[in-house]
Amino acid sequence: MSASMVHLLSCFLYVGAGLACTLGLLVGGLFIGVALGTLLSVLRYNDIGSAFITAFVSIIRGTPLIL
Repeated sequence: MSASMVHLLSCFLYVGAGLACTLGLLVGGLFIGVALGTLLSVLRYNDIGSAFITAFVSIIRGTPLIL
């Protein structure tokens, strides 16, 4: 194998490691978000801590998106 092919392979492996890390964070955030959203919606539907949940949702909705 030539040196350029070895370099290209190492670059692909580097990008692949970053992709695996990104997908792991995505899946973790997805599970946490779904669990938290489901819990808050069930609690709000049953009027358990409704004022706190309404305030929390209002704060999260008002948080500016940083690009």
